Amino acid sequence: MWRVLVALLIAGAILRAAPAAAACLTLGADERLTTRCLFDRFLRASPREQAAIDPILQRIFARQGRTPGAVGRGTLEPFVQPLLTWSYNINGGNPDRVLDLGLPFRPDPPYRAAGLLAGVRAGATGRYVYRRGGYLDFTGHGSAEYAPRYDIGVLGYFARACAHNESGLAWTLDACLTMTEINRDLSRDQVAQAELVLGRMFGLGGGHHLRLFAGARNVSVDATSELSSAPDRPFGQLQYFAGFQAISDRYPFVAIEAGMNEPVKDRTVPLHSLTATVSDRVMGRPFAVTARYGYAAGETLTVFDPAQGFVPRERRDRELRIVMSYNVWRSWYVQLGFRDVDSNFDFFDEAQPIVGLSIPTIRF
Repeated sequence: MWRVLVALLIAGAILRAAPAAAACLTLGADERLTTRCLFDRFLRASPREQAAIDPILQRIFARQGRTPGAVGRGTLEPFVQPLLTWSYNINGGNPDRVLDLGLPFRPDPPYRAAGLLAGVRAGATGRYVYRRGGYLDFTGHGSAEYAPRYDIGVLGYFARACAHNESGLAWTLDACLTMTEINRDLSRDQVAQAELVLGRMFGLGGGHHLRLFAGARNVSVDATSELSSAPDRPFGQLQYFAGFQAISDRYPFVAIEAGMNEPVKDRTVPLHSLTATVSDRVMGRPFAVTARYGYAAGETLTVFDPAQGFVPRERRDRELRIVMSYNVWRSWYVQLGFRDVDSNFDFFDEAQPIVGLSIPTIRF
């Protein structure tokens, strides 16, 4: 956990040395918190700056149902996005390493294939305003990627709908449903989530604003693998989280979220997490760094001990992930970072660099 805080402090020091122009329009901030920041800045700005901010505010107000005639209207935008990613598990295979359970064990092939994936994502996103400060956001898309090196593909599906409700420019209540599916050559993963989040926004004066939030999430997982000798059983987990977002028209945006989840019998699932994000503008372009620490446990493996014979031992994983995102040109973003998993069973250890390029979507 301390490594997350160190990464946050380092990122904050870098960002404070950089220009903070248009600090309200930053990566990762809740839309309603951004609106409060912009409106507050508008009230304190010079006439020239007000003329620049006003068109932005009018568009946001219309999207949130705060202008005459906006309620009852909706938008739908089809889109296509080229994909270029690097994957460490294209096919859903087994790790090519020895599992030490007191006696060495090596899983059967095929093993994981790593390489470049190229493809396309197509879908639509939209919003329907059903009342002042109340709107439904929805998006759905499918993706198809191909790995030329192995002549195999990966298919994915995603759908999400969120009802956002704001009362009195302070309290917020959001309800979301999300479904994802990833089909690899040897595995299929389906995840469904239902989420409810209560939030409260505060104006702290001087252009500073704070959003506190807490929520619960019900996650259902159905994962199958052709390499598993036993049938995979779906399982569910309740997850609880709370945190804050702090935004200012002069300082970097900061967000911290802590999670605590219920254990699942015989499953290694995330139990505790801490995520920290800092974002601002560097050389006039959006920049963000996110650090996440997570602890997972639950699965019990049988280990041979010469003194005790076969004994059960719980698997425990600690994960650290740090990713930086920077807008290099127009809507092109570069992601750089790393992911490190330290398990009490070396078989499950992972150390992976993260390199990504976000290609702009083509909207119709």
